[in-house]
Amino acid sequence: LGGALRLFVKNAKDTGVDRDPQRTMLHISSSMPDGATMAQMNEAMRDFEHFLAQFPQIDRFISSVYGPQSANIEISFKPQYEKGSFPFYLKSLCESKSINLGSADWYIYGVGEGFNNSFDWVENANGMLSLYGYNFDRLMGYAEALKADLEKMQRVEWVFLNSRQNYMRSSKFEFLMAFDKDKILSQGISSAMAANFISRAASSENRILSIPEEHIFRNVYLVPSEKSAFNKWELFNSPINQAGGKLMKIKEFADIVRERTGSSIDKENMIYRINVEYSFIGNYTLQNLVSEAFVKQYAKILPIGYTIKSDRRSYWDEKSDDKTKLALIAFVIVVIFMLCAILFESLKQPLAIILMIPATFIGLFLTFGAFDLKYDLGGYSAFLLITGLTVNSAIYILDAQNHYLRMHRHFSGITLFIKAFRLKIVPIMLTILSTVFGLVPFLFDGPSEPFWFSLAVGTIGGLLFSVVAITLVLPVVSIRRPSLKQSLKTKYYE
Repeated sequence: LGGALRLFVKNAKDTGVDRDPQRTMLHISSSMPDGATMAQMNEAMRDFEHFLAQFPQIDRFISSVYGPQSANIEISFKPQYEKGSFPFYLKSLCESKSINLGSADWYIYGVGEGFNNSFDWVENANGMLSLYGYNFDRLMGYAEALKADLEKMQRVEWVFLNSRQNYMRSSKFEFLMAFDKDKILSQGISSAMAANFISRAASSENRILSIPEEHIFRNVYLVPSEKSAFNKWELFNSPINQAGGKLMKIKEFADIVRERTGSSIDKENMIYRINVEYSFIGNYTLQNLVSEAFVKQYAKILPIGYTIKSDRRSYWDEKSDDKTKLALIAFVIVVIFMLCAILFESLKQPLAIILMIPATFIGLFLTFGAFDLKYDLGGYSAFLLITGLTVNSAIYILDAQNHYLRMHRHFSGITLFIKAFRLKIVPIMLTILSTVFGLVPFLFDGPSEPFWFSLAVGTIGGLLFSVVAITLVLPVVSIRRPSLKQSLKTKYYE
């Protein structure tokens, strides 16, 4: 299309959703660590409420406490302060307040750049591979192997296993004892022996003897009068007697690791599902290539009954939505072709009408691409609207051309088209201009009404270029070439 499509794809910003205008709001979210109580969270939120109450520029604020790990405050401003600098000033004060409190993790957003004082906050994953299988333990093994392969890549920041998709969640952690399997096997230590070693090292009680009491023996333990708190150094450095009199320390074959938790067991269509979510550093094209490579690799490894799928993490499935939109436009074009074929009792003239549609789209592509406008559902609606209006204009002209052909069969194709064009161009132009002028008021409300602005811009650009398409493209694809006999007859009449 003369480079117009490339300009549109390169410069137009597809927001993917209808952006409803809203008032300026400031959001404050809070989360306390595990073990905190509802009363402690409520006290922290009340402290923030007392701080916000001193600002008369605030219209109102609503606090919600859902539990120790979830609470938020929504702040709205008076109309005269919404568009000014006060929301940004208040946000900076709230950031300082959250740092001084220090009793929870605070996330402040709404204006400017978002603020977060948590070190364990998990950002939204931009990539996900889903594993499906009938045995959860075996499926978890494949998921752990996939996680290990992803962590080897330098562009993968972190990997998390979960069964459900959670967006912008605060992470939870747990401590696990990790054993060096090769070291254990080389020393001839079984899992039961390793567990016994840890149990003995963690215990500060020593059994010294057993005494009989009522036909049973009771153990007697020697316990220090001032029992010290157990610590990690004592656990890993305490010597333990191994078989054969050899002393060994737990740190030689085990370590304590801190891992993210919070995963759940979930089923989909009666089979288990584990999502391997990861944060990829790079653009979507490169991330998609990496994801597809892992899908192909593990598809060869997984046995029957186990599958792997790639899924892009986002708030909406853009790829699926794009395919649906293109399918709807293609469906509309097919319906138009069938109706025109019935109306004109021909396959050539409906094809000429269909060729007008992409030619008219050039105007829409140039409008969004050249002016760097945002393309959303309004722009998509403009595609459908100009498709119908352009087809309507072409049907007017071709119907008039067929009418003149039945009356004057000795006229040439160019003559017939010119007569039909002169007859129908006035109502066509009136229709186009009335539609354009009717959409002009929406151009003045761009920021507040994004859907109608995109619809108006796309429709106006497409309709104005449809005049060029009707004048230059339609004659080329619709004028019939006369046969030699018809050419001689036309010259005789002329």
